[in-house]
Amino acid sequence: MRSAANIPDPGGVTDAEFAERRARALDAAMASGLDGLLVLSRGGTSLEWYADNLYLAGVHSPCQNLADTDLWADHSLSALILSAVDGRATLVVNGGDLEADALPVDEVHTTTHVARTLADVLRAQRLDGAKLGIDGSEAISLKSWRNLVSALGHEPAYENADGLVRRLRVVKSPAELDRVRAAARAGVEAMSALLGAVAEGRTEADVVAAGVAEFMRSGGMPLDVPVASGPHAQRYWGNVDVPNLHGTRRLEHGDLLHADFYGAVGGYFTDLARGTVVGGRPTAAQREVLELGVALIEDVLLPLVRPGTTGGEVHAAASHWLVEQGLADEGLAFWDVFPTFGHGLGLSILEEPLIVAGNETVFAPGMVIALEAFVGRTAGATYFEHSVIVTPDGYELLTGDCPSVWWQ
Repeated sequence: MRSAANIPDPGGVTDAEFAERRARALDAAMASGLDGLLVLSRGGTSLEWYADNLYLAGVHSPCQNLADTDLWADHSLSALILSAVDGRATLVVNGGDLEADALPVDEVHTTTHVARTLADVLRAQRLDGAKLGIDGSEAISLKSWRNLVSALGHEPAYENADGLVRRLRVVKSPAELDRVRAAARAGVEAMSALLGAVAEGRTEADVVAAGVAEFMRSGGMPLDVPVASGPHAQRYWGNVDVPNLHGTRRLEHGDLLHADFYGAVGGYFTDLARGTVVGGRPTAAQREVLELGVALIEDVLLPLVRPGTTGGEVHAAASHWLVEQGLADEGLAFWDVFPTFGHGLGLSILEEPLIVAGNETVFAPGMVIALEAFVGRTAGATYFEHSVIVTPDGYELLTGDCPSVWWQ
């Protein structure tokens, strides 16, 4: 791929690979009886919902998601049209500092009014009344959709195709796996810096800042760093205000602390979690919780990662193990909002295979999976997570260089 200023270079992906990805997406749409595909993404300062168009066209809008004015509208939205009529790939995106000639598509329209220009392009390609599938409805606001309808002059009869491109992204190419490895290395350094900063008298903000600074020096952008400590360690988010960490409470000797670090380098995510205790000397009860978290991931779940396993099988093994340890009825709050032991990882933080009950997605080489567990007793809780690549004979551990044990 030809690189350009402010365009993430996804690990040496060639123009030919981008074209092959788009061909697979268009084939899938046509197999569903569609005349084409309209793929929507959102960029700017957000790491959410940019993945599909970065995957298909190497583009991430540099414009923030701002309120509409007479001068601009639909900031951060990008729209990629894949037409079954002529096979062309046409991109509509905010201009910003993008170098349009560097993007591996047939045609680029940069604009300050994305929905209005998108309507013009659809009419010019005679697709305004076609049977298009829309993938990426999460990326478009109701206001931007209304802008598109107004510009077209009618409500388009497009069909829901959400998830079509996401399913194509599950198995990564060799170029993508190199980017995943680079992101994982940055995440390991960030988490190591974060935990190395844990000390009595510091705040959660202090230790998170150490990790974020290291990550950004590696070219990364964190999506979030949930952290909880001391009297709040029973929760995944120690603070549910804005920001979701404590910037004034000082860490005390003996506090449990756990952190989950996830963010992207070159568009690809890293994700890992660790727990520790301030001062490095846990009580017997704290040591049990910390060791149980590591054991669940490293001794129970990692050995199950191999081609042919399903997410549901891994979830069942973890659930059975928790029952054996007497942990099934602890009622930890995080389980109520995220009942899983992991998820796929790539251009977004949450992909298949999901490690949830009954999930039938079969592990295959080239998948990237984050295995995680929030484990606790009444006296305390911890969080632990590893990320891996599924290989033909098992897995490649991505986060092993960040020690699992940060206590004596």
